[in-house]
Amino acid sequence: MDAMDVISASTDSAEFANSTSQNFQEDEGFAMLKRRLSRESFRIAKSLSQDFQEDEDEDDEDKEFAMLKKRLSRESLHSTDVESDELANSVSPDFQEDKEARELTLLKRRLSHEALRSTEVEVPAPKKARSEVDEVNAKLKATSEDLALAISQDLAGHTTQGAHGMNYHHKSPGDQGTTFFMPMKSLLGEGALAGAVQQIKALGHKKALIVTDAILVKVGAVKAATDVLTQAGIAFAIYDGCQPNPTVGQVEDGLEMVKSEKCDFVLSFGGGSPHDCAKAIAITATNGGDIRAMEGVDKSTKPMMTMVAVNTTAGTAAEMTRFCIITDEVRHVKMAIVDWRITPTLAVNDPTTMVGMPKSLTAATGMDALTHAIEAYVSTISNPVTDASALHAMKLISTYLPTAVEDGKNMKARDMMAYAEFLAGMAFNSASLGYVHAMAHQLGGMYNLPHGVCNAILLGPVQQYNAKYVPHLFIDIAIALGFTDVGEDQDLAVKKVLKAIRYLKNRVGIPKNLKAFKEVKVEHFPVLADNAMKDACGLTNPHQPTKEEVIALFQAAYDQEDEDTQELAVIQEDKEADEFAKLKKQLSHESFRSKDKGSLPTLLQARRCSV
Repeated sequence: MDAMDVISASTDSAEFANSTSQNFQEDEGFAMLKRRLSRESFRIAKSLSQDFQEDEDEDDEDKEFAMLKKRLSRESLHSTDVESDELANSVSPDFQEDKEARELTLLKRRLSHEALRSTEVEVPAPKKARSEVDEVNAKLKATSEDLALAISQDLAGHTTQGAHGMNYHHKSPGDQGTTFFMPMKSLLGEGALAGAVQQIKALGHKKALIVTDAILVKVGAVKAATDVLTQAGIAFAIYDGCQPNPTVGQVEDGLEMVKSEKCDFVLSFGGGSPHDCAKAIAITATNGGDIRAMEGVDKSTKPMMTMVAVNTTAGTAAEMTRFCIITDEVRHVKMAIVDWRITPTLAVNDPTTMVGMPKSLTAATGMDALTHAIEAYVSTISNPVTDASALHAMKLISTYLPTAVEDGKNMKARDMMAYAEFLAGMAFNSASLGYVHAMAHQLGGMYNLPHGVCNAILLGPVQQYNAKYVPHLFIDIAIALGFTDVGEDQDLAVKKVLKAIRYLKNRVGIPKNLKAFKEVKVEHFPVLADNAMKDACGLTNPHQPTKEEVIALFQAAYDQEDEDTQELAVIQEDKEADEFAKLKKQLSHESFRSKDKGSLPTLLQARRCSV
């Protein structure tokens, strides 16, 4: 078989493919043409290789092989060019010209590569060529393995996030992946409560137990929920015995009411306390009736009753998380119940239900949300999804919480705080929390203090402790809180964050320290520390403190004064300087575009007067 036979066979295969391509649509024609051309090229190459082995010795084979391979490649490329032109001409005229050009180029390239590949694969390569290929493959393999090892070492070597969110905060959790917990279904924004009507009807239940508190019933706030149920044709009974920091006794009373009223689902209306109480009622109704047995992580064995959580505060995120905190009034401790089965079936966050929140409650729940975000971000089991949620929650809270406290009817501030607490909830629902919550739970359990207030007071001292172990994480926290000038300076970032926490706490009216509560006794700190170290929330703190260190943290929160007005002024000046720099840059850009540079000094002066 000589070179002319090869050319003739290749041309025949191309003509055969061309005669059939016009009978197919674009995709089918391309596939058929490629397969047939590949088969013909394979047959030619196989025949050629057999003749070579029979007629030529090894030296002549090297030379003839190279020559015929080159010719075959050239002729195959020529034939596929012809076929590509034919196929391109058959494409529907509805395609635009630029698309045809791109597809034609791609088709020609792919067909020529396929034809060449089929001849190269099956023709036995000379020994010299094989040796060179093997050498190249060995080098490529070594390079690939080196690169994979370098990447692996890079990821494993970072015990923190590295370059701002571009790596993990912690070592790999193992070979079973990381669990991310999502809320069942959530409705957010103005009108969410009204939109819940159809959602509730779709659940198919007949009677709800509304879990709330007496104050919300007295002021008529619960009417928003009862109207929704009435419109949906659903009966209800109201349990209003829930109080701040719900207790085992309240859970048992609500459970008894579920049975006596024959309710088939639970609806909580309020903030964290009604939600937690309702969760406890719903899970114990299907898991033996003793909420104490649920303390810990994933202790339930059966799904809870259907639960709808209508939120009226912006802080706890209890309406969409797997956390439930119940006070054991006998032991004087708060039990942390962490169970994916107590995630509410439907969460409703409508800012119109939050307008009536008093300033003190708005402040406390807002600081609770900030604590959720910061603790989730520095958690040892955080991940890129929880990081993103936590950081944006910090931005929204630092921006909108003061406005929500000072002007409760500002719907934008209320709505953004609702989103902020939801984002923070998304973060800590999977990343968990830290020693701020572990310690705050004990203060609430022993003294019945407001949870959000305890968090706000403890947040500074505990983060100052954490900063000794993960200072680099505070760079992104500082930026999220509005300080854009920290660069890569970890010490500066820590300083800015701690000052910002104190400033925000004081601005929204949170008591400055634990000393403000007369019932808090220093001699109780060892017992509080013991209980805090047993709290599940502390397991994911960046560093595990000793008992003596926990006692010292309680003492620091007790003694902190925050009376240095000059320090607070510096904090505010720092933020104003950042804002002013950004504004100057924006105004400079706008002035350049409008060619009205004369307006810049006036605008800047106006901004200085307003801050």
